[in-house]
Amino acid sequence: MQTPSSSTTTTTTTAYGERLLRELDELLARHPLESLSDLGVVAELPPAEGDHGQCADDDQNRGGHGEAERPPSSPSFAIVEGRHLAVAAAAVAPLFLAARDTVIWRRGRSGAGGTLGAAEETADEEAVSKASRALVLLNPEHLTAWNARRRLVADGQLDVAGELAVVELVLSRHPKRAAPWSYR
Repeated sequence: MQTPSSSTTTTTTTAYGERLLRELDELLARHPLESLSDLGVVAELPPAEGDHGQCADDDQNRGGHGEAERPPSSPSFAIVEGRHLAVAAAAVAPLFLAARDTVIWRRGRSGAGGTLGAAEETADEEAVSKASRALVLLNPEHLTAWNARRRLVADGQLDVAGELAVVELVLSRHPKRAAPWSYR
């Protein structure tokens, strides 16, 4: 049974994870996977340009989430430098949970026996595509995410060349994992 404070914490964590998922999608829109050669998790990111060491408490006092210190082109938890994508370790858990929940919930909706309209189904497929991409980048053994991506490729929602870029990036970090090799 959840207490009111744990419910608030869960809601806040979920909202934060969803924001991270959106930011990752925006980052990967600017830096396509085909242009990246390495993926890593780092303890913390270097400060963004214009960030003068202000802490998270200052952000909350202003009512923001760090947007004032980081330029809009730079997410608060990930960075692309050259051909390398780095994700801050503190962001991995909320990002993973938000992506996992999106994939599972949206897949459940689409399997509801045709009760969704075409627009809702397309939105669900796009959300599953983005969330499953985040999942496989963070956890290459997440079979549900790979199977969701396999289904999207079979339905023509994802192109094969783009999928090979996802697999190549995952394998750059985890070369001996079975799931990406099997998916490939």
